[in-house]
Amino acid sequence: MLACLGQCCTQRQAFGAASQEQPCSTPSCNQVSRTLLLSLSHETSPCANFYEYVCEGWKRRHPLRDDKYQVSVLTEAEREVRKRLMLALETSAIPRRNQSQIDKMVALYRSCVGSLSRGGQSLHDLRAFFRLHNHRWPEPHAPDRPEFFDHLLELDIRWNLAIVFRYRFAPPPADDRSGRRTVVLQPVVPDGAVLEPPTRRAYQSLIATMATLLGGEANYVDLVDTVVSVDSVLVRQPADDTRLAVPWTRIYTVLPGTTYQMWLRPFAKYHPLGNTVRGLDPVQVHSPRYFNSLLTVLLENVANGRSSWYVGWRLVMTLGCQTSYEFRSLRQTKFLWPRGQCGALDVHTHCRALAQRLMRPQWQGFLTKVLLSPDAVFEVLGVVKRVRSTLEERLRQATWMDPETRVRAFTKLEALREQLPKFFVFDGRTPEYERYARLPDLTPSFLDNWLAFRHALGPGVDPPRTANGSQVSAGRSEPDEEDLLHFEVAYEAAANELRLHVDVLARPVYSRGAPAPINFGALGAIVGRELTHAFDREGALVDAVGKPNLWWSPETQRKYEMRERCFLGQLTRHVNDSTGKLLRHVVSVSSGLRLAFFAHKAHELESGKRETLRDVTAMSGDQLLFASFCYTHCHSVGKLGEVLDLRFGRRTLGELLCNVAVTNMLEFSEAFGCADDAKMTSAVKCRIW
Repeated sequence: MLACLGQCCTQRQAFGAASQEQPCSTPSCNQVSRTLLLSLSHETSPCANFYEYVCEGWKRRHPLRDDKYQVSVLTEAEREVRKRLMLALETSAIPRRNQSQIDKMVALYRSCVGSLSRGGQSLHDLRAFFRLHNHRWPEPHAPDRPEFFDHLLELDIRWNLAIVFRYRFAPPPADDRSGRRTVVLQPVVPDGAVLEPPTRRAYQSLIATMATLLGGEANYVDLVDTVVSVDSVLVRQPADDTRLAVPWTRIYTVLPGTTYQMWLRPFAKYHPLGNTVRGLDPVQVHSPRYFNSLLTVLLENVANGRSSWYVGWRLVMTLGCQTSYEFRSLRQTKFLWPRGQCGALDVHTHCRALAQRLMRPQWQGFLTKVLLSPDAVFEVLGVVKRVRSTLEERLRQATWMDPETRVRAFTKLEALREQLPKFFVFDGRTPEYERYARLPDLTPSFLDNWLAFRHALGPGVDPPRTANGSQVSAGRSEPDEEDLLHFEVAYEAAANELRLHVDVLARPVYSRGAPAPINFGALGAIVGRELTHAFDREGALVDAVGKPNLWWSPETQRKYEMRERCFLGQLTRHVNDSTGKLLRHVVSVSSGLRLAFFAHKAHELESGKRETLRDVTAMSGDQLLFASFCYTHCHSVGKLGEVLDLRFGRRTLGELLCNVAVTNMLEFSEAFGCADDAKMTSAVKCRIW
């Protein structure tokens, strides 16, 4: 046993707690014990430098590589969680029939990876899609006008593929009881950047290459010329923000060459509300001049097959960019869109982010299923509830608040919402999930799955359009790469809400089945830190409903600043310069530790148990709590990392946060038996709560 642990054992016995403690020896506890024993120092006393005592072994086992500027316990935990989640995504069994919502999220990810990786069947799926819709691209095809128009509307209404234009139902005015439905029509503007001299040749080559891959022939000069010429005509006529509303029966006055029957018949055929649209209902046309030019070009070239060529290419470009490895891996694609949105992305990251974005509730349910058990969720909620009730008790004892301000503080705490982990329960009757209820069982074909999502979710699949209705081009940044892994607990002032993201609930922040002091020291301290933000200097500027409103009295503000200056005095003994942000961080971390400690003691009193670790019996529950708290701050920093310039040597931010927090707690000195003149014993104890 470590020499320092022998010292801790003597101190623990002095408090006469041994007979009441219950050592834990479960596999989870054994894992926590091994982690702690490997990290604790053999030489440094906890009363001399608690951070070094807790983190010396961890830092020794985690030297910085040349390509890293810092590494911490939490960044390593984040890396392990990502690996665990990716393994679950790759290996989870997916039934072919009767898939759950989480099964469908995993199936979407797996089909995406399969299609966008080398050896996928995306070209086969593209050909099948064209055959299904009686489209012969890249061969010329000359349907009649109604058939062509029907095809355009089917693409938009059924698959949410706005190749030429898009429609939507506008919400009726609040005072309108006529029951009329207003349809909004927006033209889609092609990307003119591909026609610029530096990129035009690559664009032409891309069209020819995809035509050859799908059609098998070598000569598609006429097709390429047709696509480029139509694009050139359309980009010369800029879209604008004008809007014109007319009854459907007069649509021909705005968009000559079309009749209201051409529009309304496909509506009735493909849209569930299509039969409710009447000829006298209004239609609002955006950018009517450009829209007219667009339809004129297309309708005049239906009979010669050129419009079919053009629409087919727009389909290939849209579907290929989203679902085809062959399209995305072409050198022309990489040249035209070098930022990777339609090129050589990290496929696994892209597909995971896509599944996250399209199925957010299911993704959160998947995280909870992989990382937690029902008992673990209950345990986490118990920690949060206990820390919150401790804050409520400390509010009653906050002598720096006058009675009126304290009443407002209780009002804010009572109104404070919590976004906490929960297991996913699907109810297709609720507004949140009714769209997902329309999803069929998914298949290995990513194209089929992607279209199924477009059909079920509608416009929610895509990011918002620009004001003139133009598409986000393939080369622009899309939110597909948004990462919904947060690895944090955060207080959002504008919503007065505590957000505990499930992905942070892994060791060392939360250790399932570990003694309560371990989880109170890590998770409890983090929750306490964030909760106190609602009642600090910045939290005083936002009221219980999240509105900017200073709810502190001048006297409360003065007394708070006096307590804050105590921390500032401690900081100036360690650092040459302390910003307001650093001061707030130190205060909140110290406050979070205090709340966690008193929450732990309340839990201990109520449960009648003093839990410890069998393999670390030398440490009491209180000592384990402080060690668990400091372990979450273990941090190695390289030459390029963020290093605080201390007056006595150079230390990391983690060391500052850990040591300042424990030196301000008499309970720490009592737990470890630190002498009054020890470095970790401060003569003046700074505290807010």
